[in-house]
Amino acid sequence: MSKVIIVGGGASGLMCALNSKNNHNEVIILERNSTPGKKILASGNGRCNFYNDDQDIKRYHSESSKINFLFEESNRVLDVFNSLGVKYLVKNGYYYPYSNKSETINNTLINECAKKGIEIKCDYEVTSIRKDNNKFIINDELEGDILVLSTGSMSGVNYEKFYGYELLDSFNLNIIRPLPSLTKLVCEGSFFNKWNGIRTKAIVSSFNNDELIKEESGEILLTDYGISGICVFNISRDIVKLLDDGKNASVKINFLEDYSIEEVFNSDLTIKETLDRVLDDKLVDVILNKYHIPGNKKYDDLNNEEKNNIRHGLYAFELNVIDYKDFKSSQVTQGGLSLDELNDNFEVNSVPNLFVIGELLDIDGDCGGYNLTSAFLTALKASDKIKEL
Repeated sequence: MSKVIIVGGGASGLMCALNSKNNHNEVIILERNSTPGKKILASGNGRCNFYNDDQDIKRYHSESSKINFLFEESNRVLDVFNSLGVKYLVKNGYYYPYSNKSETINNTLINECAKKGIEIKCDYEVTSIRKDNNKFIINDELEGDILVLSTGSMSGVNYEKFYGYELLDSFNLNIIRPLPSLTKLVCEGSFFNKWNGIRTKAIVSSFNNDELIKEESGEILLTDYGISGICVFNISRDIVKLLDDGKNASVKINFLEDYSIEEVFNSDLTIKETLDRVLDDKLVDVILNKYHIPGNKKYDDLNNEEKNNIRHGLYAFELNVIDYKDFKSSQVTQGGLSLDELNDNFEVNSVPNLFVIGELLDIDGDCGGYNLTSAFLTALKASDKIKEL
């Protein structure tokens, strides 16, 4: 009977254990936290958005073209939860458990593991791994025939030390530089205390100098350091890479995507009066001050330069991005183990019976359930092979 050791009891680790277990193996999960599934519980603000109808490959990111084959079978994730009896609700293509609580997903996986006799050993931190005589030796005390690394990443946690990449280094594997993704952006400006806390609908576009990189629509959160919100998270990946490479990055915000300037302004009202009836009044003050627009004038009384300024302020409000929030504040990590080190079942080419899944891989997705889908799907593909060994 083979012994399968899974390092990490998060989304990928639990799913891998569940799908790997058969009558011919023993499966044990080693989890450093006091309970498994910590990130599952936190996902989707405690609601666990675990899937999305829009499975365009553009929603997933990697340095390797091998990512393309993975998400051809993303519907497997729904098939598994259907088979486990989990009911869900769908909102704008986003899938949540019908209970609207992440505990439903987490408890389902844990309980099903228990039914199959899978041991989950909590408060166990793995700091070293070596392979000796076809056996994997964990912390010089545990021994297994098959090893799965599903430690997660540095994002969204407060560990004093994260060992995931060191464990990969033990086998001399190629690691793409890990950086925060789906994170908040720190911008240049002295007015952020005036708009702090405002939420508003917007289109946010990212730029390297004058080159458009990406555009996202949704709710933006204006903060005392710059900008946040789902649409900001989705453009943050490329901006983080630009800044890490020492390049320039900026954003432009369209605060009025649903209305043309002709539809907004009423000839009987001043600029300030008009905009206060459309946008948050504090945001209006910031726009008027930044672009030197006389709020006490009527739109028809503005000169061409002032009209041009107001168009910029409302439809292309520009911010230079000077930094980003670190791993602790980010939702996921970009970079990780290169997919080129793995076969189609996420087994390391150079180390037989070593599998790597979940956030340790060089795969990261947009907001909207994509990162949990990736964690579950990589686990399913790896466990397909493991239960045959």
